[in-house]
Amino acid sequence: MNTKAAITAVKYACADMNISSPIIDFVDKDVLGSNTITGMYLPNHQMILFNIDWLAIAELEQVFLVGFHESRHWFQHHCILSDKERDNGTPFKIEQWRHDFNNYRRPDADFECSQAYIDQEIEKDAIQYSRDLFKKVVLNII
Repeated sequence: MNTKAAITAVKYACADMNISSPIIDFVDKDVLGSNTITGMYLPNHQMILFNIDWLAIAELEQVFLVGFHESRHWFQHHCILSDKERDNGTPFKIEQWRHDFNNYRRPDADFECSQAYIDQEIEKDAIQYSRDLFKKVVLNII
């Protein structure tokens, strides 16, 4: 199972963003409400959940990408709560993130086709951050 990789990914991303790690938990797909949701950040609990069913079959690359992605949501939320500009979290961007968290659109059951979900600034930022960090990690290894 990839639970250790998921924890490592979150801790690595948090260190990269210079923030503490959130609570991490592993739950089955029924708790997440969909077979397609691989991970989720819960702002009210400052917690990242991973789909344990998915982790059992996931490839390592995907585990790290999801861990990085959900950690970025923790960073975004941290910026909103602290009202501090950090890295690329400009005041305008933080206000966009605040709007998206307050009006969050969850992915549809058919995650791949959920354009409203993908168009949110918090998702665009998390997707870009997870890809960039993954490239940085791979380039440091090879």
